[in-house]
Amino acid sequence: IALFSSELKTVPAGIARLPKLKKFSLSQFWFEPQLTVMNIEDVFEKLSRCKALKVLHLNTAGVPDMSDSVNIGKLKQLRELYLDGNALRKIPAGVFNLCDLQTLDLGINNIRSIPKEIAQLRHLKTLKLNSNHTPPLDTTNLWNQIEVFEKLETLELWSCQAKIMIPEQIATL
Repeated sequence: IALFSSELKTVPAGIARLPKLKKFSLSQFWFEPQLTVMNIEDVFEKLSRCKALKVLHLNTAGVPDMSDSVNIGKLKQLRELYLDGNALRKIPAGVFNLCDLQTLDLGINNIRSIPKEIAQLRHLKTLKLNSNHTPPLDTTNLWNQIEVFEKLETLELWSCQAKIMIPEQIATL
Protein backbone atom coordinates (compact mmCIF):
# COMPACT_ATOMS: atom_id res chain seq x y z
CA ILE A 1 0.00 0.00 0.00
CA ALA A 2 1.27 3.47 -0.86
CA LEU A 3 -0.43 6.63 0.41
CA PHE A 4 0.59 10.06 -0.85
CA SER A 5 -1.27 12.91 0.79
CA SER A 6 -0.54 16.20 2.47
CA GLU A 7 -3.67 15.95 4.59
CA LEU A 8 -3.27 12.61 6.40
CA LYS A 9 -2.49 12.82 10.10
CA THR A 10 -2.53 9.06 10.65
CA VAL A 11 -3.22 5.87 8.73
CA PRO A 12 -6.69 4.38 8.29
CA ALA A 13 -7.83 2.12 11.15
CA GLY A 14 -8.40 -0.72 8.69
CA ILE A 15 -4.67 -1.06 8.11
CA ALA A 16 -4.49 -3.06 11.35
CA ARG A 17 -6.74 -5.68 9.75
CA LEU A 18 -4.18 -6.53 7.05
CA PRO A 19 -2.00 -9.14 8.77
CA LYS A 20 -0.34 -10.16 5.47
CA LEU A 21 0.68 -6.62 4.46
CA LYS A 22 4.39 -6.70 3.56
CA LYS A 23 5.10 -3.16 2.34
CA PHE A 24 3.66 0.18 3.41
CA SER A 25 4.53 3.68 2.19
CA LEU A 26 3.28 6.98 3.52
CA SER A 27 4.62 10.19 2.03
CA GLN A 28 3.66 13.78 1.56
CA PHE A 29 4.44 15.82 -1.52
CA TRP A 30 7.73 17.75 -1.41
CA PHE A 31 6.23 20.77 -3.13
CA GLU A 32 3.56 21.39 -0.47
CA PRO A 33 4.19 24.70 1.34
CA GLN A 34 3.93 23.02 4.72
CA LEU A 35 3.87 19.35 5.64
CA THR A 36 1.12 18.03 7.91
CA VAL A 37 2.54 16.70 11.17
CA MET A 38 1.66 13.02 11.55
CA ASN A 39 0.34 11.38 14.71
CA ILE A 40 3.24 8.96 14.59
CA GLU A 41 2.30 7.14 17.80
CA ASP A 42 -1.02 6.18 16.23
CA VAL A 43 0.65 5.17 12.97
CA PHE A 44 3.02 2.75 14.72
CA GLU A 45 0.27 1.39 16.96
CA LYS A 46 -1.77 0.41 13.89
CA LEU A 47 1.18 -0.87 11.88
CA SER A 48 2.40 -3.01 14.79
CA ARG A 49 -0.56 -5.32 14.11
CA CYS A 50 0.70 -6.02 10.59
CA LYS A 51 2.93 -8.96 11.52
CA ALA A 52 4.16 -9.61 7.96
CA LEU A 53 5.31 -6.00 7.39
CA LYS A 54 8.90 -6.07 6.08
CA VAL A 55 9.27 -2.69 4.34
CA LEU A 56 8.16 0.65 5.78
CA HIS A 57 8.55 3.93 3.93
CA LEU A 58 7.81 7.04 6.01
CA ASN A 59 9.90 9.35 3.89
CA THR A 60 8.77 12.96 3.78
CA ALA A 61 5.87 11.89 5.97
CA GLY A 62 5.63 14.93 8.25
CA VAL A 63 7.46 13.28 11.15
CA PRO A 64 9.72 16.08 12.42
CA ASP A 65 10.61 14.24 15.59
CA MET A 66 9.91 10.90 17.20
CA SER A 67 10.02 10.74 20.94
CA ASP A 68 11.46 7.68 22.61
CA SER A 69 7.89 6.78 23.58
CA VAL A 70 7.07 5.96 19.94
CA ASN A 71 7.18 2.20 19.88
CA ILE A 72 8.79 1.59 16.51
CA GLY A 73 10.60 -1.34 18.14
CA LYS A 74 7.34 -3.36 18.02
CA LEU A 75 7.95 -3.84 14.31
CA LYS A 76 10.69 -6.40 14.92
CA GLN A 77 10.01 -8.15 11.61
CA LEU A 78 11.02 -5.06 9.57
CA ARG A 79 13.87 -5.51 7.12
CA GLU A 80 13.77 -2.06 5.51
CA LEU A 81 12.99 1.29 7.16
CA TYR A 82 12.99 4.59 5.29
CA LEU A 83 12.71 7.73 7.44
CA ASP A 84 14.44 10.11 5.05
CA GLY A 85 13.28 13.69 4.55
CA ASN A 86 11.56 14.21 7.91
CA ALA A 87 13.83 16.74 9.71
CA LEU A 88 14.50 14.25 12.53
CA ARG A 89 16.99 15.59 15.08
CA LYS A 90 17.94 12.17 16.45
CA ILE A 91 17.56 8.53 15.57
CA PRO A 92 14.47 7.19 17.37
CA ALA A 93 15.57 4.84 20.16
CA GLY A 94 13.16 2.10 19.05
CA VAL A 95 15.05 1.71 15.78
CA PHE A 96 17.85 -0.01 17.69
CA ASN A 97 15.44 -2.81 18.69
CA LEU A 98 14.96 -3.74 15.03
CA CYS A 99 17.81 -6.25 15.13
CA ASP A 100 17.02 -7.86 11.75
CA LEU A 101 16.94 -4.55 9.88
CA GLN A 102 18.92 -4.68 6.64
CA THR A 103 18.25 -1.21 5.22
CA LEU A 104 18.02 2.01 7.22
CA ASP A 105 17.60 5.31 5.40
CA LEU A 106 17.95 8.38 7.62
CA GLY A 107 19.10 10.76 4.89
CA ILE A 108 17.92 14.36 4.53
CA ASN A 109 17.23 14.93 8.23
CA ASN A 110 18.86 17.04 10.96
CA ILE A 111 20.41 14.19 12.94
CA ARG A 112 23.25 15.46 15.09
CA SER A 113 25.00 12.26 16.12
CA ILE A 114 24.98 8.50 15.77
CA PRO A 115 24.40 6.84 19.17
CA LYS A 116 26.56 3.89 20.22
CA GLU A 117 23.41 1.71 20.03
CA ILE A 118 23.86 1.70 16.26
CA ALA A 119 26.01 -1.40 16.82
CA GLN A 120 22.83 -3.36 17.67
CA LEU A 121 21.90 -3.24 13.96
CA ARG A 122 24.50 -5.84 12.97
CA HIS A 123 22.54 -7.09 9.95
CA LEU A 124 22.55 -3.77 8.10
CA LYS A 125 23.47 -4.02 4.45
CA THR A 126 22.56 -0.41 3.65
CA LEU A 127 22.90 2.62 5.93
CA LYS A 128 22.08 6.02 4.48
CA LEU A 129 22.92 9.09 6.53
CA ASN A 130 23.43 11.53 3.67
CA SER A 131 22.45 15.21 3.95
CA ASN A 132 22.35 15.40 7.75
CA HIS A 133 24.27 18.65 7.73
CA THR A 134 22.48 20.98 10.13
CA PRO A 135 24.43 20.74 12.41
CA PRO A 136 27.29 18.61 11.08
CA LEU A 137 26.75 14.91 11.79
CA ASP A 138 28.97 13.39 14.50
CA THR A 139 29.90 9.92 13.20
CA THR A 140 32.33 9.00 16.01
CA ASN A 141 30.21 6.14 17.42
CA LEU A 142 29.67 4.70 13.96
CA TRP A 143 33.39 4.56 13.19
CA ASN A 144 34.27 3.27 16.67
CA GLN A 145 32.06 0.22 16.05
CA ILE A 146 32.32 -0.20 12.29
CA GLU A 147 33.69 -3.74 12.56
CA VAL A 148 30.31 -5.09 13.80
CA PHE A 149 28.74 -4.31 10.42
CA GLU A 150 30.11 -7.32 8.58
CA LYS A 151 27.20 -7.36 6.11
CA LEU A 152 27.35 -3.64 5.25
CA GLU A 153 27.46 -3.09 1.49
CA THR A 154 26.36 0.55 1.19
CA LEU A 155 27.19 3.44 3.50
CA GLU A 156 26.11 6.91 2.39
CA LEU A 157 27.54 9.89 4.26
CA TRP A 158 27.68 12.47 1.49
CA SER A 159 26.70 16.05 2.28
CA CYS A 160 26.89 15.60 6.06
CA GLN A 161 29.45 18.38 6.62
CA ALA A 162 31.19 16.00 9.02
CA LYS A 163 34.89 15.65 9.54
CA ILE A 164 35.29 12.01 8.70
CA MET A 165 38.42 10.09 9.56
CA ILE A 166 37.95 6.66 8.05
CA PRO A 167 39.34 4.13 10.52
CA GLU A 168 41.82 1.41 9.60
CA GLN A 169 39.43 -1.39 10.61
CA ILE A 170 37.12 -0.59 7.71
CA ALA A 171 39.54 -2.50 5.51
CA THR A 172 38.62 -5.72 7.34
CA LEU A 173 34.96 -5.62 6.31
